[in-house]
Amino acid sequence: MTAEELLEKYAAGERDFSGVDLSGVDLRGAYLSDICLRDANLSNANLRFVNFHSAKLDRINLSGADLRDASLEAVDMREANLSHANLNCVAMSDARLAGSDFSYADLGLTTLHDSYMAEVNLTGANLSGAFMNQTGLMRANLTGCRFRRARFMDVGWDEAIFCDTVMSDGSVRNDNC
Repeated sequence: MTAEELLEKYAAGERDFSGVDLSGVDLRGAYLSDICLRDANLSNANLRFVNFHSAKLDRINLSGADLRDASLEAVDMREANLSHANLNCVAMSDARLAGSDFSYADLGLTTLHDSYMAEVNLTGANLSGAFMNQTGLMRANLTGCRFRRARFMDVGWDEAIFCDTVMSDGSVRNDNC
């Protein structure tokens, strides 16, 4: 499916695009609120400024995708692949992200508010300057993760793996390593 076909069908009222292959497409700036892209492949896609408000994105492949400045508010995105994705300056409020793979992703300056991130893989991820408020990172893998200048308010770290994890003050944590 092409970006044009997806946008045309979306404009006509279709919302379920489960399992589609949109790898490498350019959907920059698209409004895709309430879309269902479960099990879809959008690897290496240009998704800058896309509004995915209330989207169903479980098990989506967004590896290597450019999501800078996108809105991922109130999304269901469990067990998604976001490895090596660029999520710089993304807004993720009320997001359900449990079990997702954010390994080596850039989440710098991202806002995570009231988001559930249990058992996510953040190995090697960059969260420098991120703001995390009421976010659960229970049993998350934070190996090699960088939180420089990040701000935390009411973050749940229960059973998280800290191994060479650089915290906001520059200190390195090695809990459960």
